Amino acid sequence: TIVDIGCGLGIVKNFVEDSVQARWVGLDWRPEKDSLAKQGYSEVHACDFDRPLPLPSASADVVIFLHVLEHLPRPFHTLAEIARILRPGGILLAGSPVAPSSIARLRQRQLRRQLRRGQRRPGRHINCLWPARWRELVRQSGLELEFLTGSYLLRWRGNPLENMRWWLRLNQWWGAA
Repeated sequence: TIVDIGCGLGIVKNFVEDSVQARWVGLDWRPEKDSLAKQGYSEVHACDFDRPLPLPSASADVVIFLHVLEHLPRPFHTLAEIARILRPGGILLAGSPVAPSSIARLRQRQLRRQLRRGQRRPGRHINCLWPARWRELVRQSGLELEFLTGSYLLRWRGNPLENMRWWLRLNQWWGAA
């Protein structure tokens, strides 16, 4: 069972070989059910990631959690829920924008101030992350970090390259470097 949290249109499934036989479960605030059905998702749930995830404990072999954490009011809560639904030995593939610690901390304070004033809302970027913060969130949630790397050289919303396998591979190479 592969759980795609923040599944959107289900594009991530395009990067998995057809030979991988799995039950795909999509979770999103506003899932695109028609698109996800066409992509081959077995199950789709609309959910609030600030509440318990609508899946049983130890029910997921793999959780994909890409570019969601930076939008959530309580990132630790969601990671703890992911830890709950992962089977022992399961794999979490997660990612978010990151910045150097000093820049990210300044941006985090700015985002929190905007959130308190009502100038920013959950669903938009409300968190900034840096590698040490990722490590701490993972540790606190009870998960074990095995590998941490960057994966984007350049990213912007609506870029048609983001859905190209060669672009993703180029960015993974750059992040690893």
